[in-house]
Amino acid sequence: MERYQSLLDVTSAQGKKEFSDVLLPIIRKLQDSVEQDHYMEAVAKVLGVSRDALDRKLIQQPGRDPVPARKSIVATPAQVNRASVDYQKTQDHMLALLLLHPTLRDKVTLLTEDMFVAGQAKYLFRYLRKYPAYIGDASDIVEGLQEKQVQSFQDYAKILVLQHEELYGNIDMESIELRYEITRLQARLIEQYIKHEKQNLMLQLGQADQEMTRPLLVRVKELDTLLNKAQQAQGGDRG
Repeated sequence: MERYQSLLDVTSAQGKKEFSDVLLPIIRKLQDSVEQDHYMEAVAKVLGVSRDALDRKLIQQPGRDPVPARKSIVATPAQVNRASVDYQKTQDHMLALLLLHPTLRDKVTLLTEDMFVAGQAKYLFRYLRKYPAYIGDASDIVEGLQEKQVQSFQDYAKILVLQHEELYGNIDMESIELRYEITRLQARLIEQYIKHEKQNLMLQLGQADQEMTRPLLVRVKELDTLLNKAQQAQGGDRG
């Protein structure tokens, strides 16, 4: 229980649902009714919900496979797709600002290359880190790219420029608003990255033995610390 409690926000409705979705199928398989009752009480206490509510959920999803296969197949891809699109938008908006505003690049010291999901985005972020004083629209950034990659990357850079014009074109380049926006995007990107990482960690924890559990939980704490730093940076610029 402690594993999933550290990964999920059990104070939120979604976190309560995910926590119970994971643990109730396990409790259902317990052969001893006293042991089963003990863990049902423990889950209810952690979630702050009534035992009756948990009992109803346990009854509503009987059998070894508590989650109906059809529902899982239909819902999961849509949720993943929405999250992926949102993640892509966040990184593109951030890179549009970083590309055209060199003075903002020292505001995103918490970002790492692995937080960007697309190869072109990773490449641009890596380049701007290597050449922090670069000024341009990325049309001349071809260092290390193969010939077949150049056009694709330049098309991506053009999209970023167009996005910048649409979203930030009327804002003064030195405005406080842009500095706040870049720290907001950094916090948002890190939040999305951490959510993805924690989903993977939760799957690993479900199969980990005692020896493997410790480093996985350490990683969870590292991610929580990173998110806290990003949120503090955002709050500092807002002030």
